[in-house]
Amino acid sequence: MTRQCAPSSLLRQTSGVSLVHVAYRGGAPAVTDLLGNQIPMVFSSLVTVLPHIRSGKLRAAALDVYDPEPPSPDSCLFSAPNLVLSPHLAGASRETAERACRIAADEVARYVRGEPLAHVANPAAIAGE
Repeated sequence: MTRQCAPSSLLRQTSGVSLVHVAYRGGAPAVTDLLGNQIPMVFSSLVTVLPHIRSGKLRAAALDVYDPEPPSPDSCLFSAPNLVLSPHLAGASRETAERACRIAADEVARYVRGEPLAHVANPAAIAGE
């Protein structure tokens, strides 16, 4: 799943909104269609949309991923009009944090007991111990 496709899947699952994924060759053509009222919304990068927000052509945007993360206090993001900013984990709940802690503790316990790990992002690093 691409970076731009993942948010639409999450939105569809959590809100029940009906969305159709339209593949574009990059963010610029998608934003061009958005500005031309050919599509109602787009998931794109800040680099692609910020000039249009500043010019007033794009009325609003919401961001939860920044480069760099976190943005510096003097970042242009904080002065851009009609821009909603949230931390990347704004949707995380207490239950999510507790589950993450349980998973991490379980993995440490497996490692100490010499058992195979259940959640390994880079198995080659573990195999090369």
